[in-house]
Amino acid sequence: MAAPGLLAWVVTSKYLNHLPLYRLEQMAAREQVTLPSSTLAEWVAVQA
Repeated sequence: MAAPGLLAWVVTSKYLNHLPLYRLEQMAAREQVTLPSSTLAEWVAVQA
């Protein structure tokens, strides 16, 4: 279950900053956070 701040970061990064989900996954990994792109896709309701 994601916190509201994390969801806000994902949606803002994807739609306002035009970042693909794989880049968000890489950014999270640099901070030692595992966020598979499939999970990110579910959160933003994109078919992966």
